[in-house]
Amino acid sequence: MNRLTVYVLALGVFLTATSELVISGILPVIAHDLNISIAIAGQLITAYSLAFAIGTPIMVSLTSRMGRRKVLTGSLAVFILGRLVAFLSSNISILMFSRVILGVSAGVYLVVAFGAASKLVPAEKLGRAVGTIVLGFSTAMILGVPIGIVLSGWLGWQSIFLSLGLLSLPVTAVIFRLLPEMEGDAPVPFRQQFKVLGSMVIVSGLLLTFFRESGNSVLFTYLTAFIKDVFHLEASDISIIMLLFGILGAFGSRLGGYGVDRWGLPGSLPAGLPFTRWFLPFCRYFPVRWRWD
Repeated sequence: MNRLTVYVLALGVFLTATSELVISGILPVIAHDLNISIAIAGQLITAYSLAFAIGTPIMVSLTSRMGRRKVLTGSLAVFILGRLVAFLSSNISILMFSRVILGVSAGVYLVVAFGAASKLVPAEKLGRAVGTIVLGFSTAMILGVPIGIVLSGWLGWQSIFLSLGLLSLPVTAVIFRLLPEMEGDAPVPFRQQFKVLGSMVIVSGLLLTFFRESGNSVLFTYLTAFIKDVFHLEASDISIIMLLFGILGAFGSRLGGYGVDRWGLPGSLPAGLPFTRWFLPFCRYFPVRWRWD
């Protein structure tokens, strides 16, 4: 039952991650429909990220004493509300506001989901449980973004947000049904939270995550627009590219979770860094080759 619950939590991550990532796949469509530039439309992702970064620690601290099931279902309820606002958006201001709602609710859900998963499985399986939760992000790239791109061409970009909201309803109900009661934790004062910055290990991890996610955000935000302008590909072709990104991410999530359980974090984390360093410079040759073709 606990394993099934972890997968349901990952399904919730899939829905929240799709709401974050799908914007990058339909950015040109939104920009054209709202009569704004690609650069302004890209700020939808900025608004989401800032709300995620600033709002999440505040809301997690304020809800720390509440039961984990109540916080998870409550954050998904707010997420559904944000999807409804996005669906009804008629201008960039309302859509931007919906992104703030979604950023905060998705951030709270993700943090609490990780905490809940750590209490559902034994310590020796924690890495795989976390890997399963992270798999929701990769699955969003595999299925959510490609489907969103196709769906926006059929029914309009607003239909994506409505679909995500409707799909979140049964997931919320299942989490409420399956997740056992878990008490919250004692709140940690903000001043004490900042004390962790005195550890070079934590600061190094934060900087590594910051630079990685900054690069990913810039890449995926404007990737669709870049591919359309430079390679003149259709939506179906872009969906395949996003699918490949997601498959690689899913493979990495599962492999990383297994590696942490098998060799521990110090032995697993550095293993992925040389591959990233080798792979990214190699990728820069692909656009030149494709232009020649």
